[in-house]
Amino acid sequence: MYSKDEGTSAIYYQFMTAVLFYLERRFFEDLPSHLNLQEPESIKNIPTSDELSSPARGKIRYISGYVLAKLKHNLSIKIRNSLFAVGSESKISKLQDQMNILSSLCSSYDVLMNSSIDPESLEETKRKQNERESLTNITDVTFEFFSKLETLCRQKLSHINLVEHGKNLFSYVTDELLNDKYLFDLWVQTLTSNYNIQYTSSDNIHNIIHSITLSSENYIDIYNLAVHLFLKVSFSQFRRDYLTFLKKEKGKALRKKVSEK
Repeated sequence: MYSKDEGTSAIYYQFMTAVLFYLERRFFEDLPSHLNLQEPESIKNIPTSDELSSPARGKIRYISGYVLAKLKHNLSIKIRNSLFAVGSESKISKLQDQMNILSSLCSSYDVLMNSSIDPESLEETKRKQNERESLTNITDVTFEFFSKLETLCRQKLSHINLVEHGKNLFSYVTDELLNDKYLFDLWVQTLTSNYNIQYTSSDNIHNIIHSITLSSENYIDIYNLAVHLFLKVSFSQFRRDYLTFLKKEKGKALRKKVSEK
C-alpha cells in the first residue's frame, strides 16, 4: 500500500512525464517552421513521354542484355548440377527449354548491324564489349519489350510512390509489373516472334500439348525472373539518384541557413 505522500508523488511524476512528452512532440512538430524549412522538391524523373536519346536507348539495350546473360548463367549452373542426378530428366528438359527461349531473345552484333532498325542503340554494348565479346546483344523485338518495361519502372519508381510505400516500394512495384496484363501480352508476343516450339510430324497430340504446356509455364517463369532482375537494376539506379537528391537538398538547406546568419 502506498502512503498518501507516495501516492501524491507518483501522480505528480506521471503528470510531469505526460507534460514532457507533450512538449517534446510539439517541439518536433513545430521545428520546420522555426527553422524556416520548406518541403523538399520531388525527384525530377525523365518524362516517360519524351523520346530517349541514342545513349539512353543503348543503356537500356545493354542492361537488357545483362539481364538475359545473368539468367542464362544461372540456368547453366542448374543444368550442370542436375546432369547426374537420378530422375532429373524432366527437370533438365524444362531447364533446357528455358535456355532455348532465352537464347532466342539474343542475337549477334554482326547480324543486328545488318538488320536492326535502331543500330545506334547497339553502340553502348559494343563500347563496353571486351575481347571475348561476352556481353549479350538482344533482338529488336526483345528491345521493344524491355523499353516498355523500363518506361513502366520509371513511372512507378517515383518520389510520390516512395513517400506512399516507403520501404515496401520495391515489393509494390514488383507486384504492379508482374500483374500488368499489357506487359505480359507484349512478353508473349516477343517470345512467339522469336521462339518456335519444336515438334515433328510424327509427334502425337499428347506430346504436342505437353510441349505447348511446358513452354507456356516457362514463358511465365522467365517473365517473372526477367522483370524482377531488370527492376532490381532500375531500383538500384533510383536509390542512387535519390541519395544524390537528398545530398543536394541538405546542401541547399545548409547554405540557406548560413546565409541567413
